[in-house]
Amino acid sequence: MPRRVLFPHLLCPEESPPPEKGRGAATPQKLTGKRRLEPKEAPLGKPLAIAGRRKEAKGAEAPGPEADEAKEAVQPPESRHTPKPEPPLASDEVVFSWSGLLVTSRDLQCLEDGEMLNDAVVDFFLQLMQSFLPSRDLLVFSSHFFTRLTAAQATNGEVGWENVKGWTKKKSLFAQKLLVVPINCELHWWLALLHLDASACCLSWLDSLPGKESRYLHVQRFLSGYLRRESRERGTPPLEGPVASRHLPAQLQDNGVDCGVFLLDNVWRLLCAGGSVDDVEWCSQAAAASRRAKLRRISYRLAQLRGDAAVLVEQPELLAKLQQIWGRP
Repeated sequence: MPRRVLFPHLLCPEESPPPEKGRGAATPQKLTGKRRLEPKEAPLGKPLAIAGRRKEAKGAEAPGPEADEAKEAVQPPESRHTPKPEPPLASDEVVFSWSGLLVTSRDLQCLEDGEMLNDAVVDFFLQLMQSFLPSRDLLVFSSHFFTRLTAAQATNGEVGWENVKGWTKKKSLFAQKLLVVPINCELHWWLALLHLDASACCLSWLDSLPGKESRYLHVQRFLSGYLRRESRERGTPPLEGPVASRHLPAQLQDNGVDCGVFLLDNVWRLLCAGGSVDDVEWCSQAAAASRRAKLRRISYRLAQLRGDAAVLVEQPELLAKLQQIWGRP
C-alpha cells in the first residue's frame, strides 16, 4: 500500500510521493523563486520556519573564526572604526573637592530634580559661597557641627561641647554677630541662627517645612548649652539665663526634597545682607528651582577642572565667572 503524505507541498522535489494509481503523473513545475502561499496555506508557514531552525540547531556546527572574519569584512568601514564611547564615571570617583571635602559622581546625582541634597554637596557649596562673599560678622558652620555636638551619647550642649571644642580654637566665636548652623534631622534640612550679643543671645529658626515644636526645643537645648560652655572655656563673660528663640517668616517649599536648596539659597541671602535677618526676602519655591539649575551648571564647570576647588580663591577671574553663574538673590 503506498505511503500517504499529509502535506505533500512541504516536501522537497526529490522527496515527492509517487503518483497514485489511476491518476497520471504530475507534470513537474519549474521553480522560479519563492511561491506565494494561498490563504489556506498561510498557517503552515510557521511550522516550516520552526522546522528549519530545529534542523539547523541540530546539525549545524558552531561558526569558526573564518565566519567572524567574513562577517567583519562585509561591515562598512565606518562601523569597524567608530570609537567606543567613554565609560561613565564610577559612583565613588571624586569629581572635585574643597581641601579635604570630596564630592563624587554619586553625590552630584542629588542635584537632579526630585532629589534631596546630601551633606557633601551642602558643605561644598557653603564653602564656595563664603569664597564668593567673605564676611567677618557671620560664621557658617559645617553641616556636621550639630551632628558632632549631639554625638557620643551627649545629654546636652555642655556635655557635647567636648565633641566640638576644636572647631573654634583658631577663631573667636563671640567676635561674630551671627552663627549659622545647618541642621539635618528627620531627613530635613533647615537653619538655626545664633545671634550673639555682649549681654544676651537669641536663636532664630529658618525652616521651609516647619515641624513639631519638639524639633526646635531639642536644638535649643544643645545650642544654648554649647554657648554657655564655650563662654566659660574661652574666658568671655558667661551667659546668664535661658537663650530665647523665635521663628523667622520663611517661605514654604512645595515638596519634600527641596529643603537643602532652600537652605543654601537662604544662607546666600544672609551673606548678601551682612548677617541681618531684618527685611530679608527669603527663598521661594521658584527661587529654589532656579538655584538648583545653577548648582548643576557650576558643578559642570568644576567637573572640567578635576581638582581642588579651594584654589579658586587664587584665580579671581575663574571665581568671578562662577559667581556670575551663581547670581544675586
